[in-house]
This record gives sequence, C-alpha cells and structure tokens, in this order.
Amino acid sequence: MNRRGVVTLGVLLLLSLQATLSRAEVTRVDVATHEDALSGRSFGAAGAYEWIIGRAYFALDPSNAANDIITDLKLAPRNTDGRVEF
Repeated sequence: MNRRGVVTLGVLLLLSLQATLSRAEVTRVDVATHEDALSGRSFGAAGAYEWIIGRAYFALDPSNAANDIITDLKLAPRNTDGRVEF
C-alpha cells in the first residue's frame, strides 16, 4: 500500500473512532436556502445536486457514558429533557 493509501486508511479509522466516542442526535434542521448546483446538471442515477445552506441542531445526553469524553459536559445547561443542546 502506498503512502496516500495509508494516510487515507488512517483518517478513515480516526473518523470511525470519533463516531463511537460520543453520541448525539439531531433535534432540528433549519434550511435557509437551497438552489440547483451546476445549473441543475444531472449525474446519472444520482440526479441533480443542490447547494443547501442551513443549520443543524444537536443534543447530547450527559449521563450517557459514551459522552464522558466531552470535557465538562455534565456541567453544561440542560433542556427540559435533560440533554445539552448545541
């Protein structure tokens, strides 16, 4: 395996590890704008792409052991469900 392949594999492993280190859920998505990308050009079975600008909101359960890696999470303000929003 060449150097680029090793680096790619390392990055993929780190990303998969990060996904298991903490656990969050999406609570809301606000889409501000969306428009056709590349003048609506179609890409086979995938179809046309869009540019979407917006904001995603998440919430964490501070009592979930998977979230213990986040410093001071247990000290953060909580919503009515007992979760920390961000």
